[in-house]
Amino acid sequence: TMKRISATSTAMVLVAVVGLSRGTRLGPKVTVEDGVTFHCVGHCDSPKAVVSGGGNVLMGGHMYPGVTVPSDLEAYQWFLAQAAGGDVLVLTADTPPCDIYNSFLLDNITNPDSPNRPNSVTTACFTSRDGSASPTLGKLLGAASGLFLTGGDQSLYFKYFQKTAVAAALSSGHAVVGGSSAGLAVQGEFAFVALQGGIVSADALDAPMDSSVSLSRGFLAVNQPWMRGVVTDTHFFQRDRMGRLVTFVARVAEAGWPRDDNQSNANPGVLGVGLSEHTAVVVDRSGIGKFVGVGPAYFVRSAGRVPTTCVQGRHLSWTGKGVDVWRWNSSDATTDSQWDFKSWDPSPARTGTQYALTVKDGVLESSQPGGSIY
Repeated sequence: TMKRISATSTAMVLVAVVGLSRGTRLGPKVTVEDGVTFHCVGHCDSPKAVVSGGGNVLMGGHMYPGVTVPSDLEAYQWFLAQAAGGDVLVLTADTPPCDIYNSFLLDNITNPDSPNRPNSVTTACFTSRDGSASPTLGKLLGAASGLFLTGGDQSLYFKYFQKTAVAAALSSGHAVVGGSSAGLAVQGEFAFVALQGGIVSADALDAPMDSSVSLSRGFLAVNQPWMRGVVTDTHFFQRDRMGRLVTFVARVAEAGWPRDDNQSNANPGVLGVGLSEHTAVVVDRSGIGKFVGVGPAYFVRSAGRVPTTCVQGRHLSWTGKGVDVWRWNSSDATTDSQWDFKSWDPSPARTGTQYALTVKDGVLESSQPGGSIY
C-alpha cells in the first residue's frame, strides 16, 4: 500500500531503480548510515548493468504518488524506458515515510513482464550532508541508469549535495535524470535554490537583487549541453510565477553568467522554462523536448538582451524588446509538437503562442491582445 505525502511537504527524494526479473518482487531492504537511510525493493543486492538512454524529465509539480493523473504516468514511463530496466537512484530529505516512490516505480508504471520494469528501486532518505559521503551511496550512484529528484525544498538539495558525488552524478549524463517540483528547480545550469525560502512574483519584481532571490550558478555542472543556459521554475501557472521567472532570467543576464559554449548559438543569453502542475517536458539526448500533460508550459528567452534596470534598491525594468515568450498548451499538441533545446525554438514553428513581455518599474506588460502575461 502506498502512503502519500501532503502537497506542502518539504520532502525531497532521489530514487534509485535497478532492473527486475520478470514478474518478481523482492525486498524491502533497509540500511542505516550516518546522515542517510536507504530503502530498497527489488533485486537490491544484484545491480544490473545497462546502457541508459539518458536525457532529462522536467516535471512541473504535483505529480507524486497519490495525486497523479493519467497523463503524469507517461512522463514516468518515459523515464523508466530511458533507464532501460537498469539501476535508478533517487534522493530525499523527507521525514518518514520517505520511500513512497518505491512501490510506485517498481509496481505501478510498467507491466510485470516489461523490459523497462526496474530491477530495484532504492530511496535514499537524507537527514544531513554527511549522507552524501556514504560509501553505499557511491555504489548506488555508480550503478544507476536513472536518477530521480522528488519535490520538496530545493535548498536542502543545495545544502546536502553541492560539490558532492551526488551533484557529480546528476551532472555526468551517464543516467537519465528526472525531477518534479524542487527536483525540477535544480536541473538547469542556473537554479533558484530558495536559501531564504520562497518568493512571490510581485516581491521578486519589486526587489530583484534582494537576498530572497537566491540563485545558484553551476550547482550542477550540466554536462548535458541542452540544459546549459537554462533556469527553471515550477507550479508555474497555478502559483502565478511568471514575474519571478522573468526576474530570474534578468538576474542571470545582468550578471553575465551565460557562458561562451552555450548550446544555443542562434539565441545567446538565458532560457527560462516554467512548467505548470501535471505538465512535463521529456528531453532526449539530442536535446529535443516533447510535451506530456495538460500545460501550460512557458519558455522565456532573453535573446542576448539585458534588463534596463536590475540593481539593489530598485524595481526591475526591462524595456525595449524585453523577453520573448513561447507558450504550449495541450490544446496545441500535435504528434510532432516539441521544443528544441539546441536552438531554443518550437517545432512546428507555428505551434503554440508567441509574444513579448517587458517590465516597467516592477510591473509586467504583455504584447498579447488584452495584455495577459500568460
